[in-house]
Amino acid sequence: MRLARIYYEGKLGIELLITLPQDTSHYLLHVLRLKVGSAVLLFNGEGGQYLGTIADIGKKRVLVNVAQFQPLKTESSCNIHLAQALGKGEKMDWVIQKAVEVGISEITPLLTEFCNVKLDESRADKRWSHWQNIMISACEQSGRATLPKLNPIIQYKHWLPKMNSSLKLICHPTCGSSLNSLAPSRDITVLIGPEGGWSEDELTLALQEGFVGVALGPRILRMETAAVVAVALLQAKFGDLM
Repeated sequence: MRLARIYYEGKLGIELLITLPQDTSHYLLHVLRLKVGSAVLLFNGEGGQYLGTIADIGKKRVLVNVAQFQPLKTESSCNIHLAQALGKGEKMDWVIQKAVEVGISEITPLLTEFCNVKLDESRADKRWSHWQNIMISACEQSGRATLPKLNPIIQYKHWLPKMNSSLKLICHPTCGSSLNSLAPSRDITVLIGPEGGWSEDELTLALQEGFVGVALGPRILRMETAAVVAVALLQAKFGDLM
């Protein structure tokens, strides 16, 4: 049976006795139905994971005795920053989940001309917290030991000049270059547009800022498909998806 793997936002170390948060405790007790003595895996996003056992169970909390550190090699040597224009509904959730599984190191949600998503400050904060939880769950599931960075939502035109990756890409179906033509790089930023695509001004501005326009094949992909395909192809070419 596969061990439960839990993210713990706090210090982890051998021989520590930690109290898990109420929601995590509820999941272990009432969903997985674990008991005292059951083994669990813990990680805090700083690399590696810890093997522990449930030492005590209360009404709303679980105590875990941390017993052993386990180093992991699940992080790619290729640093990929996904800059994703906001999508409607659950599309952004899906992009973040799958991009984390495939191995991105950083995500920036962008407000673009044609993204058709309006968020005030309160809603933006709630969406950020929601996406952060999706990232944590994706790390738990995929075995990642390092939590990718999730940046605040930002306007495209304000974000673009700040990028200094060694390789900067913007995906657009009319661009003539392909990923196969790129020189090797371990530090990549890739831009994916919204359902409505990039405006001509946005595409021009990106090229002026040193981004290289690339196409992801002969077909036009949906926003969420393009994001995962782009990251997977970059990982296959420069990272650890061989």
